[in-house]
Amino acid sequence: MPRNESSEPAATEASARDRILRAAEELFAERGFDRTPTARIAEAAGVPHGLIFYHFKTKMGLLLTLVRDYAAVFAVDLDASRRGGPAGADALIGEVEDLWRDIQDRLGRYGRMRKIVFQELAAHPEIRQQAQELRELGTSSVARRLARATGHPEPQAPHVMAGRLIVSAAVMGAVIHGEPDPGIDAAGLARLLALGLRPDGGS
Repeated sequence: MPRNESSEPAATEASARDRILRAAEELFAERGFDRTPTARIAEAAGVPHGLIFYHFKTKMGLLLTLVRDYAAVFAVDLDASRRGGPAGADALIGEVEDLWRDIQDRLGRYGRMRKIVFQELAAHPEIRQQAQELRELGTSSVARRLARATGHPEPQAPHVMAGRLIVSAAVMGAVIHGEPDPGIDAAGLARLLALGLRPDGGS
C-alpha cells in the first residue's frame, strides 16, 4: 500500500520497507527462503534487524508480501486488449498472440520472483496457495480478454479453459526452460485456440 509521503519520517519508513523487500527478493532467489536469515536481509537492506518484524511480523509474512506484490503486478492490465474489440477470426488469432507475448514479457521481467515462487512451492503450503491464486488471477484476466475478443460480455467455459491452457503453458515453459517454451509457436497456438473460441465453434 502507498504510504503518506507528506512527512519525512513516513517517507523514510516507506523507503526502509522497500529496501527490505528488495533485499529479501534478491537473497531469497539466490539462497532460498529457509537458508536466508532475517539478520542477513537486514544487513543487505541497511536497516535495524527489528525493523523487518515491525513491517512484516514474521519472515513468512515478508515472503508472502513479496509474492502478493508480484501477483498484483503480473496481472495488472493483462485483460486489456490493444485491438479494440472483436473483428473476426484474424483479430482473434492476433489477440491470442498478443496475450502469449504479454505473459512471456511479464514472466521474463520478474524472473527472480518466478524463481522464488517455484523453489518454495514444495516446502511451504502458504506459497503453494499463493501460486494457485496467482494462476487463477492470470486465468481470469486472460479469459476476460478472450471473451471480449469473441464478442461476449463475460467469459464462458471455453474462454476459461483457453485462459488456463495459455497461463499454464507459459509458466511451465518459463520454469523448465527459463524462457518461452521453444516447442510452442505463438502463431500456431493462436490458430489452434481460435478454432475453438470462434462463435460458430470452428465449424
